[in-house]
Amino acid sequence: MDRILYDARVDRSKDFYFNLNEATHGTKVVLHLHNSVELKFIMNGDYSVTVSGKQKMCGAGDVVFVNSRCPHSYESVGSSTNYVLIIDQETFRAVCPKGKVFPLFTNLRENFKYVSRILDETFPKWDEMSLSQKRGFVFRILGSLLQYSELVDEEREEEDVAVKIIE
Repeated sequence: MDRILYDARVDRSKDFYFNLNEATHGTKVVLHLHNSVELKFIMNGDYSVTVSGKQKMCGAGDVVFVNSRCPHSYESVGSSTNYVLIIDQETFRAVCPKGKVFPLFTNLRENFKYVSRILDETFPKWDEMSLSQKRGFVFRILGSLLQYSELVDEEREEEDVAVKIIE
């Protein structure tokens, strides 16, 4: 069994986490989990993505949804760029009803241009934005995803003892 790290940093934050990552071939994010919800928007390049034991090659235009407490890891295949947005469960549930989530992997196709424009316009201003402005951005992104993809029923595997202890 692979070792799973708990990323407490993102769960302690009273703010949202939004970052632009530029990776070279073989750059890895180790298997980890957190209570927050994570969205990865792949702008270019390819990633080998594993979420809850499901592995997939993802590329430009793909959005990876990681629900709270789901182990996940990433590895860049070649040079790649992606945005990561981490949202607390309370904010996520304000938009998505209980028991519903986004699919693990979604390709937005031509609609990705709209979402990527929002990401590209917001990122340079992120550090100067107020919490209310950041919340508006998060709702705008989640609303765009709701517009361009269907929600699915949330699948919950039996949680292991380590996750229960963390909680």
